Amino acid sequence: MAKTQNFVKFLQQLGGEVEYIEIAELEEVKVSHIIAIISEFVTGMKEDYTEHLAKLSPEVAMILSSASCISALTYVTANKQRTRSINYLRDHVFNKVDVILTPATAITAPRIGPDDLSYGLSDAKLGADISRYVSIGNFTGIPCLSIPVGYDKQGLPIGFQIMGRWWEDHLVLRIGNAVESYMENKLRRPKVHYDILQK
Repeated sequence: MAKTQNFVKFLQQLGGEVEYIEIAELEEVKVSHIIAIISEFVTGMKEDYTEHLAKLSPEVAMILSSASCISALTYVTANKQRTRSINYLRDHVFNKVDVILTPATAITAPRIGPDDLSYGLSDAKLGADISRYVSIGNFTGIPCLSIPVGYDKQGLPIGFQIMGRWWEDHLVLRIGNAVESYMENKLRRPKVHYDILQK
């Protein structure tokens, strides 16, 4: 959190004004987001799920089985929350601020266990911690950008997230460019690195 606060201060030095805001119904957003995602996920991979169920970990198989039982009413109710959240952001957040700044995730990257790559991983608390700040953006379709801004004590990357109004990707990218310029030469390049802008 401290590292991301440094970038809020940096943007203030560039002339940005900071206003602390609260976003309503984030718990409802989290639950509705999960319902929507797993419903769409199991629908999209129904054939694979049916044919390869035995190859999945019990936890992942249980989630997919549960998702296949979500009713149309529950899915529609989750999407009503999406509409409420879109209206709330439009009428109560983006009428006050141009962008929302948060950490990208509430924790740094978790360790990948030996079976995770083969069978998948299901950890509800871990998933909630990882997606704590991204649910509202993913659920409502606003443009979001995550930028690495440093490392924790274990050397794992910390991300800074910028979220903007619908169709204002250019503003999110301009702010991201300023943060990225500030971080130039301060980050370690990964061992495997593909620069898509140079391809």
